[in-house]
Amino acid sequence: MKENLNLDIKECQKYKNILLIPGFGHIDINVTKALFKLMWKVCIKDLAVILGWKSLKALTACENCTDHHKATQILQILFESLKMELLKPFVAECEEKHEHPTIEQLYEYVGKQSKNYIFHFKCTFTYLFAWKMLKKGMRRANYNYIKMSMDKLSTLFYGLNMTTYMDLWFRFDNTVLQAPPEVQDFIKKNICMSQSGHPSKAEGGDFILERTNKKIKSYMPHGVPTDERWTRVCRSIDNIEEIKRAFISKDQHTDGDDRTTNKYFRKFSAPDAVEDYSNKIRMYLTGGGQHTSTDDKPLDHDLVNFDVKCEANKSKYYENFPDVLRICERIFITPDDRSNHFDITQKDKETIQKMIINVLKDIHDAGGIEESTVLTQQWSKDVKNGKKNILLTFYREVVQYLQDITNRNATLENEAEQEESD
Repeated sequence: MKENLNLDIKECQKYKNILLIPGFGHIDINVTKALFKLMWKVCIKDLAVILGWKSLKALTACENCTDHHKATQILQILFESLKMELLKPFVAECEEKHEHPTIEQLYEYVGKQSKNYIFHFKCTFTYLFAWKMLKKGMRRANYNYIKMSMDKLSTLFYGLNMTTYMDLWFRFDNTVLQAPPEVQDFIKKNICMSQSGHPSKAEGGDFILERTNKKIKSYMPHGVPTDERWTRVCRSIDNIEEIKRAFISKDQHTDGDDRTTNKYFRKFSAPDAVEDYSNKIRMYLTGGGQHTSTDDKPLDHDLVNFDVKCEANKSKYYENFPDVLRICERIFITPDDRSNHFDITQKDKETIQKMIINVLKDIHDAGGIEESTVLTQQWSKDVKNGKKNILLTFYREVVQYLQDITNRNATLENEAEQEESD
């Protein structure tokens, strides 16, 4: 895609007849991680403690979404709790005024509320709602649901600097856009699949492959498998599974609500957890003033505008691909995140080295060719492999050079404009 971005996809033969489609199982996992990354310090950490993750090790595992199913359940509880507490006061106000609630009135009401309320409203009815739509679209292999939800959820990749999935989603989006109608139709029909044939049990192709591989490995003997063993098991797996199902069904008596029937479908139910968290967050949402987390810790002053930055980052990435280095504006969750990002002393040697190289390039691009040549020689000869304190000193020097050159250019431009006006 990088080499053939502006070519007709029919003429692009880089992968011959292989059509690359991302596995939506892993996209779902990383969307969940993105939501945790955005909301962990704001509200999810408090919810995790209520649900029993109390030790540092447990909270770290929860934050990293090591168990995808539990992470999914946490987001479901969060959505169910927040949607009720966000809408109740608005509906109550409409009832007092004897008015019928409308969408226009709702957004007007939201605009008057605190930053705490506005942030959670955006997270709930934009991102968590889209996440639930993605889940439903995947389970039912509905491309329209998946596309609509990912149009919004994918912006989190660009806002939270998830570089692998920024690139992956850009490539998939452009593949679908440039594909001929028959290929588009193939992608839409096979975006997710159901091995059982049940219309509400579809999943991403990556998960199907993983499950199949796991099933094959379960019939392998201990030790390193031979080619002969792989061949034998793969050729016999369908027959073995059919025999296994026959034995199980012979001894199993199921009713109409069991998983083995076509009437089975997944439902979420955690009323106690929803009620406990709703009680905690009710007073928090009505509080005004500074933007804080549910445990009363300050959040970054610009976090409430995260959605606008996510959208802008995605647009800039699409417009400037493949030159996307340093194109996206970083989103900070807490004031400490912002200060640590700009505090160079907190960065490792590799990061400082990259920053120095970028500044040297900026000096050259700004017209300081002589300065850039001298500094680059000094960098390669004396500084590059030095200790961290030497790197920090040199970084401050090159930043000062860049600032001097920028000021010099601005002075020359002002003098030129003044001469023209005279």
